[in-house]
Amino acid sequence: MKIVLFTSGLGNQIFQYLFSLYLKDVYPSHSVYGYYNRKFLNKHNGLEVGRVFDIILPPHTFVSDISALGIRALGGMGIKLWIGKDECKQSARYFDGYWQDKSYFSKYVGSLKFREVSLSEENARMISLIRNTSSVALHVRRGDYCEGCRKNLFMQVCTPAYYEKAICSMIDKFHRPTFFVFSDDIPWVKKNMSIPDAYYIDWNKHEDSYLDMYLMSQCKANIIANSTFSFWGAILGNEKEMVIRPKRWIGNDVPDIFPSSWFSI
Repeated sequence: MKIVLFTSGLGNQIFQYLFSLYLKDVYPSHSVYGYYNRKFLNKHNGLEVGRVFDIILPPHTFVSDISALGIRALGGMGIKLWIGKDECKQSARYFDGYWQDKSYFSKYVGSLKFREVSLSEENARMISLIRNTSSVALHVRRGDYCEGCRKNLFMQVCTPAYYEKAICSMIDKFHRPTFFVFSDDIPWVKKNMSIPDAYYIDWNKHEDSYLDMYLMSQCKANIIANSTFSFWGAILGNEKEMVIRPKRWIGNDVPDIFPSSWFSI
């Protein structure tokens, strides 16, 4: 038995789901289960990945759930029987991590397809514009990145200077690019950043917030934040003509998740 913990955040859950496919491949004689404890899914919009994508999540049973609880309890007593922090060993039974490494997901990305999307009038208009312009998705993540100690780790990476350089690069690449701006703080973006020919998408809220990822995936180019949400918005969907990412991700760390064709600033 191998059990994968699913945590909050659609971007994180995509990594965790693809990691479960990796485990099935690497350990075909083992059963792979998911652990969907509400304690770890209480932020953002709960367990989203199975609702957003046409996939079958790993199952869970009473036995697998009790096993996960027991392993975590033993860990609290100093007896660690699980593997986390992107390590993977055959002896492990419980996997607590984000699995941000190409070796765990690159083979399986093609299996991710958005479920049929029912678009509002506003989103349908954006899709039409995205498909008929030199569309560039630009994502600015703020929200919980601005809280406490997270601010020093996250907010010093994707600064207004980063976006300014990225915008200039897109203007050099494309003839009259159109920018589609996604953020959990659009008022801040409008106040602090100068983005030419921009549409600001601020209506996909709560359980519909994944539609921002869908719209980003349909753009011809992407400027991503240090966020797994915009990472997947750039990986999925249409093949991109250009993607710009920050040189650093969290603090000075850079996970091995980026295609070699992407540009870093």
